[in-house]
Amino acid sequence: MSLVYRYRTIDGWGSPIKRPMIDVEFINGSKRFTKKALLDSRADSCAISSDMATALGLDTGGERDVSLGVTGSVESVIRTLNIRLSVAHESYNLKVPVRILFVDKRDSGSFVPLLGRSELFDRFRKLSIRRNRG
Repeated sequence: MSLVYRYRTIDGWGSPIKRPMIDVEFINGSKRFTKKALLDSRADSCAISSDMATALGLDTGGERDVSLGVTGSVESVIRTLNIRLSVAHESYNLKVPVRILFVDKRDSGSFVPLLGRSELFDRFRKLSIRRNRG
């Protein structure tokens, strides 16, 4: 399997920046929605906010771990989630472990889901992210 995605320009706190963002359909039974996610080769795992998990009807209870990232540490739990990736005429359905991050409520609306290397990058023979010229 191989995927090729291009960088997208997004607002980077007042100035445009290019990031490898892709549309991902997050699925839990009959609950689903599509959201842009960041392809993050430096992230160990996939991650969504607790608000997204609640909207998908995922169980957010149980013993919490601590997840570390560029902005510090945050409590998390791991659950399994179905995701669908599409590019051109191809579509891939994957069942992946995802970290549910309990981010500050003020930041939850701006939280961008992460697609990390252990659950995504290792599944594809080739995953290319091409920066747009210009």
